[in-house]
Amino acid sequence: MLQSICGFIFDLDGTLVSSSLNFKTIKQELDCPPDQDILEYVESLPSTDKHKATKLIEQYELEDARNAQLIPGAREFLTYLVEMKVPTAIVTRNSTEAAQIKVNNTKLPVTQIITRHDAAPKPNPESLVLLAKQWQIRSENLAYIGDYIYDIQAARRANMKALLYYSDSEPDYAHQADLSFSCWHHLLKQLPNSRGLQPESV
Repeated sequence: MLQSICGFIFDLDGTLVSSSLNFKTIKQELDCPPDQDILEYVESLPSTDKHKATKLIEQYELEDARNAQLIPGAREFLTYLVEMKVPTAIVTRNSTEAAQIKVNNTKLPVTQIITRHDAAPKPNPESLVLLAKQWQIRSENLAYIGDYIYDIQAARRANMKALLYYSDSEPDYAHQADLSFSCWHHLLKQLPNSRGLQPESV
């Protein structure tokens, strides 16, 4: 399957870098129902409450951004794609400032970052569709890699391949992805022309 992929789009939190955001706690502070998407809830608030809620979320995001750590193998995977001139981008529900801090601090070799301030957040596929048009690549020849069901849903709605990264146990929605994996180094060796690479030599 990977041999047909001409471009890769990545989620950020939990996929390329670690995140300690506790959405249960944030929802409690905002009086957001546990089963409702937090960004949709904030959008539904009156303007004054919406502003306060947005600021609270951004404060949590910035604190998380400063402490984010690179997930092992993620930078090597991206570096290989850059060297092979394969188009790459990040699509995240993060704020622009938090996303940029994480990318800069972990030295991820990605320059194109789309956040919730640029397009409708996932699972809306708007960002993915925009990238396919910009890159002039058929959507079925692109892959979106994330760690949550929203990422799979966005990829499906954009007609892209859905790849799921998980760090611990495989989630119960993993079967909805085209491919699930728990090690970036192993995924790297599945790419065309990279099977002979060793992680430490990438």
